[in-house]
Amino acid sequence: MARITDFFKPVKDFSNSKELDYKHTNALLEALIILSRVLNLSIYVIDYYKKEFAYVSEHPLFLCGYDHEKVKTMGYNYFEQIVIPDDLNMLLEINEKGFDFFYNLPTNRRTHCFISYDFRVKHQNGNIFLINHKLVPFHVLTSGEMWLAICLVSLSENIKPGNVYIQMLNEPVKYIYSFKQKKFNLQGSVKLSDKEKTILKLSSLGYTSKEIADRIYKDLNTVKFHKSNIFKKLEVRNITEAIDFAVKNGII
Repeated sequence: MARITDFFKPVKDFSNSKELDYKHTNALLEALIILSRVLNLSIYVIDYYKKEFAYVSEHPLFLCGYDHEKVKTMGYNYFEQIVIPDDLNMLLEINEKGFDFFYNLPTNRRTHCFISYDFRVKHQNGNIFLINHKLVPFHVLTSGEMWLAICLVSLSENIKPGNVYIQMLNEPVKYIYSFKQKKFNLQGSVKLSDKEKTILKLSSLGYTSKEIADRIYKDLNTVKFHKSNIFKKLEVRNITEAIDFAVKNGII
């Protein structure tokens, strides 16, 4: 049986840290709140020191019919209300192994990663749907402990729960979690050809496939072929996602 308090077991104690200055973090949170409202994002912020939610946006997706202030007050106990029991056990496993991975990273790299996974939630109206959850370190102490984390919630495009990976920012590598092995495994680095990189760069500048074909002196079908290969290598569905991945990971 999953216990909510177990979510905080992997977190190392940092109560004696001299960096616990909430005046500084409140300023960061205010900026984040404004951004979440402008962009209409479904996000919340975890405070690992107080073991509570520091902020919950008013976007309805994560709220599942509940009031955002009530969700903020409930903190992690909210997961018992909305998460399917089997998935709650899965989340505890992901949480434990994710922190193991985090603490095994060099301190200066701990702000350069995020973890992504899918789980099922139940709305107050009875509907069950699959969401994608990305947890990003927001404030990591100089000693390496994670004080605050931003959680971004969106509808998942997958069919089943799981799909767990850790992505290192500005690096074309991804670590895929194996529930069988109970560990994260490094996925091979993504390598694009010079031609594929050129097509991506031109696409990021707004050129159409036809315009790219004219600029690189190739026919349209060749450009489409290269784009298809790019999508497969980057494991994305379209050119927008490909550009986003390539920029985040320093490919272009």
